[in-house]
Amino acid sequence: MTAPPTSNRPKLPLIVVEEHHEAFFAWHYAIARGWMPPTRCVLLHVDEHSDLRLPRLRASPLSVADPEAARAFTYRHLGIGNFILPAVLQGLFSEVVWLRSSHPPALNSRCGTVRTLDERGLTLALDWTRQPSADHPGPGDLTLTLAGPASALHLDRPVVLDLDLDYFGCPVHAGGPFEIEVTRETFDHFNTNPYHFLRLQSVPKVSAREQDGAWILEFDHFPETREEPPTLALVECRLDAFTRLLQASRLDLRFALLCRSVFSGYTDPAHAALLESRLIDALSAIYEVEVHRVDELG
Repeated sequence: MTAPPTSNRPKLPLIVVEEHHEAFFAWHYAIARGWMPPTRCVLLHVDEHSDLRLPRLRASPLSVADPEAARAFTYRHLGIGNFILPAVLQGLFSEVVWLRSSHPPALNSRCGTVRTLDERGLTLALDWTRQPSADHPGPGDLTLTLAGPASALHLDRPVVLDLDLDYFGCPVHAGGPFEIEVTRETFDHFNTNPYHFLRLQSVPKVSAREQDGAWILEFDHFPETREEPPTLALVECRLDAFTRLLQASRLDLRFALLCRSVFSGYTDPAHAALLESRLIDALSAIYEVEVHRVDELG
């Protein structure tokens, strides 16, 4: 009896997350499963946002030693724009390649170091003037490289793909408006729902109004600056360009993460399912993709 042919495509575990801070937990889960190296990976960050903000912490990322601790740290301490630098501090990544549709002229590629400013490791700082060793970067050392859709990606070390659907058509003024009535029920909902919008807003704009005897907190409500959702034509164009870039780059891709960003409002729900399916198909043409979802991880 002839054995069925095996695929000659490299294996690629992929975790689909709902919001981007869940990447921190997913990376630790992937390391524990042996899917990605524990140190000095290149993070290919495909996103309209850098997500390189410094978090304000009540626990140190240096205390995170296993996936369960990483899960708790993610939902208690991180937001959708500040999850990368704690991983750099831990030594998971020594280089971040930020792929964006276009970068502002004032931005440039650079090197620096993420470090803690206190003994407890709660206050992080990013110092772009401290040059890490090119040959032996240590935990916290970071090289940031900016890339665009037409860039040639020549990455000679293991790569972790960090892919946000908002890259393919994020409105300039995404997120919101949201509103919330301050009641005990709301309080309980916030404490039990990891996707509550208060956890997902990096810099919420809040105003208060009274409506039918109830106080309403309204978040990020700027109707005069709202834009129409991105057209399907734009989404398709960026999707095709990224697929070509992926095929041409021949990356040593060890692990991939796909973030939907629907709860936070950065991805149009009308496009999310199409993008997710098409991107998994594009990766599957090059790699033997094994798809997991964050709510299914043990």
